[in-house]
Amino acid sequence: MPNITVVGDLILDRYLIGDASKLNPEQPGVVIRVDKEEDRLGGAAAVAMLSTGFGATVTLAGVVGKNEPGERLLQLLDTHGIEPHVWIDDRPTTWKQRIVARGPLRPDRCDREV
Repeated sequence: MPNITVVGDLILDRYLIGDASKLNPEQPGVVIRVDKEEDRLGGAAAVAMLSTGFGATVTLAGVVGKNEPGERLLQLLDTHGIEPHVWIDDRPTTWKQRIVARGPLRPDRCDREV
């Protein structure tokens, strides 16, 4: 089993997932009804996760912030068995919000409602 170290940008990818089901009455566009949210490893953290999938023992080096996205990223690293060697800094953790809409339409608003 190979041992590797991945160094780079540690990113938390956040996904809002749902059906694009109605038109937005406020402006031209489509509304997605969010029924699922997911957090995933992004950037160098994603490379580390994929490497563990190929059987490697992985150490990951990078920087995270002292905030909720940084804590969540560290939790995901633990879940995937990745050994973190991270610098915890006062800057915010990099995270990206993505919208995944089921259906042929592209959303411009997300609703979390019953």
